[in-house]
Amino acid sequence: MHGVVEYDISPIRGPLANAFVILINALFFNIRLIGLNDMYPMDCSRKLLNEEESIFDFIVVGAGAAGCAVANRISEKETWTVLLIEAGDYPSPTSNVPALYTTLIGSKEDWKFIMEKEPKACKGFANERCTISRGRVLGGTSTINNLLYSRGQPEDFDQTEFLSWDSETTTKIFHTMEGHSPNSTTFIHLDFTNYTETPKQLLEEAYLAAGYRRMPKRHAIGFMDHLTLKKSGERINMAKIFLTPVKNRPNLFFSRNTEVEAIGVTEPVDKRANGVNVTIDGIRFFLRARKEVILTAGAINNAKLLLLSGIGPKDYLTAKNLPFYADVPAVGQNLQMHLTVPIYVASEPSNANQKEYYFDEELIRDTFDYVMYRSGNFSNTNINELVAYILTKKIGTTFPNLAVHHMYFRIGDRNLLSWIDAMNYHPKIINALINSNRGKALILFMVTLLKPVSRGEVLLNETHFTSNPSIKGNFFADVEDWDYQTMLSGFSFIANLTEKLKLKTHHSELVDLDIPNCRNFKFCTPAYVKCYIHNMAFPDSEATGTAKMGADCDETAVVKEDLEVRKVRCLRVADSSVLNFLPTGNTVATDAMIGYNLGEILREKWVKDYVSVFRGVKQEDGVH
Repeated sequence: MHGVVEYDISPIRGPLANAFVILINALFFNIRLIGLNDMYPMDCSRKLLNEEESIFDFIVVGAGAAGCAVANRISEKETWTVLLIEAGDYPSPTSNVPALYTTLIGSKEDWKFIMEKEPKACKGFANERCTISRGRVLGGTSTINNLLYSRGQPEDFDQTEFLSWDSETTTKIFHTMEGHSPNSTTFIHLDFTNYTETPKQLLEEAYLAAGYRRMPKRHAIGFMDHLTLKKSGERINMAKIFLTPVKNRPNLFFSRNTEVEAIGVTEPVDKRANGVNVTIDGIRFFLRARKEVILTAGAINNAKLLLLSGIGPKDYLTAKNLPFYADVPAVGQNLQMHLTVPIYVASEPSNANQKEYYFDEELIRDTFDYVMYRSGNFSNTNINELVAYILTKKIGTTFPNLAVHHMYFRIGDRNLLSWIDAMNYHPKIINALINSNRGKALILFMVTLLKPVSRGEVLLNETHFTSNPSIKGNFFADVEDWDYQTMLSGFSFIANLTEKLKLKTHHSELVDLDIPNCRNFKFCTPAYVKCYIHNMAFPDSEATGTAKMGADCDETAVVKEDLEVRKVRCLRVADSSVLNFLPTGNTVATDAMIGYNLGEILREKWVKDYVSVFRGVKQEDGVH
């Protein structure tokens, strides 16, 4: 018999937390344990504190998808010591439960980056500022997102100028990383959530009526069920995929709750990364790297760390009174994010809809089913796996310009409270949604701009490593107004789709959110829609471009083809920061792919006569 297991449930709020507390205490004799930390590498942060000097061959900063992948790959070489650093902690039990992913937004496992005020977006949010959700936890954003797994389109990667990163090469890397190649040493478990209830069926019928079909293989436009990072009812984050199988490697070390202040750079002539300054429990010290330092902290934190380390635009660093090591003007520039407009549609009760009301006893039953059997409503993400890729403008392409994600809230649905709490809307908007949900079910259409033209930037608010960086999206700022016009066409598409839903339900209509800034405009007029978009548009968690990859002579680039930072040897950036484009899907799979490939790049540099399988030549390394 097990004793009572103490869980940190702080990421869960409200009724969901109460239900979990009641049931976990009532069922602890039978509970199948959720989220035990011993599946991950042991934390060595206390050991680091007690050593006079800590030296590793490689130091990896950021234990998200990319960091976990590269740590796995380079620690295969038994003679290399690898330290993986994470600012956050082990994943909470909550993060393993698919249906609770919305409760993780804004929790302690989220960086909660606050953006600067935007002239044309985010005005309907608290303080007229948007928050960017990124995972501050082992596994990174793969631990707190909506579980969707997407490589994007192969054509995404053909936008790169290097053959070593084109679609042919990256497809090989994905194939190997996912476990589909004789050379595979990892396996990514993917599954469908198998949500088949009536709301999903109604949406599919509406898309079919609008001229879209289920997306066949190698077709970019239509609707589809996305695969999810899920197994036996639990989330499978990237740490489980890449670290759990190798957690006992004696040369792989993991340090949690460890903040990196800056990268150490030798001077004055031989500029080379030689370690990182870190803080653990308020104690500051230096960790030395014999070979390389690798940044996998995401597009926002990578830019912030480079600037704090004296790598960036010389004039800017000098004005900030920061140390200066390398003039790399493009650090923090070229920020790209998927911009999303949420559109809520209310549906009145009808005989066609099933389970329209959400009852308290269902919450108890769902919790019991999940705790005991990993089944029931908590084991899936509702209709979130259903994604439509649409083309609203005839622009000489067969690829979508918008994606539409979905959520469904039954009448009186408690999950709506978690969602709107996470979104941090203006109080008037929150009240409008709650009031609407009292008597009607809600379908949320999240219309996402896939290839925005506008570019933002990441700079510093303060020069202390704990401060929130200055993040400017510059949304809808493109001169030709392409981004806004595309989003407007998406709004019109959903309005027309709502008319088709009316044929399947008693009544469906767009919800008037009572947006304070839009009260002077008549509901659904062109002026109102423009106001709506500028108030409700927000960025999702994907971000790229702030450490753009480019040729050695490209002054708009931060890293070279091999991901080494220009003008600083032995410092790499190895996640979606280096991309000069946004993948069609989320960036979790892409981050892992980039980290995985860096493992090959580092072997080619540091192992004599090694040639990567991704370069088309058989490898002779002997590492198994």
